Amino acid sequence: MMKFLSSIITIIILILSCDSGDYAGPTTEQGNPQIIALVLDSLNNPVPNIAATLLVIPQADTSNCYDSLIPPGNAIKVNTSKSSQEGTCFFSNLAAGSYRIVATDNVRNMSVTSENIIVSEDNDTSIHDTLVLQQSGRIQGTVIRNVAMANQNLENGFIQIRMLELDRFIVTVPSGNYSFDSLPYGRYTLYYYATDYYVEHVENITIVPGKTTIIDTVVLKRYKDQLLVPPTDFQAQYDTANGVVILSWSPVTFQNFKHYKIERHCDEQENLERAWKTTATSFTDTISTVPDKTIFSYVVYTVDATYVRSSKNAGPIQVQISR
Repeated sequence: MMKFLSSIITIIILILSCDSGDYAGPTTEQGNPQIIALVLDSLNNPVPNIAATLLVIPQADTSNCYDSLIPPGNAIKVNTSKSSQEGTCFFSNLAAGSYRIVATDNVRNMSVTSENIIVSEDNDTSIHDTLVLQQSGRIQGTVIRNVAMANQNLENGFIQIRMLELDRFIVTVPSGNYSFDSLPYGRYTLYYYATDYYVEHVENITIVPGKTTIIDTVVLKRYKDQLLVPPTDFQAQYDTANGVVILSWSPVTFQNFKHYKIERHCDEQENLERAWKTTATSFTDTISTVPDKTIFSYVVYTVDATYVRSSKNAGPIQVQISR
């Protein structure tokens, strides 16, 4: 009987020791890093019952933004907390990454954003930060395209502007004007994005409490279509004995080359259509099980690495299955 009770107690202890609620938690080998933030008012007094949000910041290479046509994602909320009577907020069991804390006092319309807080994989200590609540501010500016739109009614509208450190984005009106209102005191990075244009960004924008920060006009430059070079010398060899079609083409080179995309089309039976990706200049399609007399049409494209966009195709080349 005692042995049975001992086994039951052991099982209960194991169940209680399991933590299934980790949202961004690391493995045991990573330790249990935590962030402790102290929320103060402008007189440096602790402020209790303040809502605090922990955001994870996506990694972005801003050293050479013209190499990319895809902006980084916005910050993502991973946890929330309320400041204690002593003004402290706790965020524990964090995975490695870059974080920011946003504290908001809705009653007095005051808020603050921390600087980036880096948590490393081997960090098993507490990271402390102090947040001083200030009046909210705003950002205002204009972004334009360097090439006129074919649809003049659009002008400089529908340009997306993302705020890296917060989960916020807006889209411009036709004039290209934009504004971010009710921003917590802190520093931010804006990314400007429009289809077929390079991504631009502005870093270290400081929100002045109760004021409007004006951003100089941002100009988006058009991504040159001629950089997307289609393959040439596209050929097909049908090996009837082995039931394969060998496709080949001449190599193309340009700065942002990612891969070739091959498509097999079949007007008679859509279920036989296929698509493949390769970095080689040849591809073998096995068609030994395809019904006799079926006609395939092959095309090949080059694909851009940063915008995942295809060139004009080389082809089509038609092949009729023969048994």
